[in-house]
Amino acid sequence: MNTTPTILYIVRHGETEYNRTQRIQGRGIDSELNERGHRQAVALARRFRHHTLDALYSSTLRRARQTISYLFPDHPHAFKGISAAFDEMSWGTLEGRMHDEEVRRTLEYFWSQWRQGHFEEPVPGGESIRQVAQRAVEGIETVLQRHAGKRVVIVTHGRLIRVLLASILPSMELTEMHRIPHANTGVHKLVYEKGTFRACYLNCTRHLETLPAAS
Repeated sequence: MNTTPTILYIVRHGETEYNRTQRIQGRGIDSELNERGHRQAVALARRFRHHTLDALYSSTLRRARQTISYLFPDHPHAFKGISAAFDEMSWGTLEGRMHDEEVRRTLEYFWSQWRQGHFEEPVPGGESIRQVAQRAVEGIETVLQRHAGKRVVIVTHGRLIRVLLASILPSMELTEMHRIPHANTGVHKLVYEKGTFRACYLNCTRHLETLPAAS
């Protein structure tokens, strides 16, 4: 039996124009990194340059795949994986929209529901928090089975990170997911040992202090 801890680095993708303009992305918006997002990904790669990494995963969405690709040159022997389990939450009819009054009312309704522990109702045309939590946790379980005792980076999305961490950290409840910050390329380091997770740090962005200059 492998008793070596598994190290997971859960990372949000770099910035997109949807992030910059505060438009809702979600699972159905396959946006690309913008210029700043590419620079953030370069800084992220520098952060991990001298780490030993055994596996590199991303969601199926382009912004996550572009972000993780910056780590590939320094880790040529690491397993490369893409998993829909780590796709962003589907925001249904809200995707692509600005935060106008109608969107704000809808979001405020669901935020209130989630804080009260009501996770079964899907957003219009999209997913429920329960559905997102189920697929995200199943994705992590698969990673743990494949890479027990290894070091893994997973590039994913803001809402999914909140749902996932609030689902697996013993110190958190899903009703508290709104407390988890998630900056673009923010790194959350988790250790899995003896059947439980603990967080070493959440949303670390120290690599962005020396963000590469714009070209």
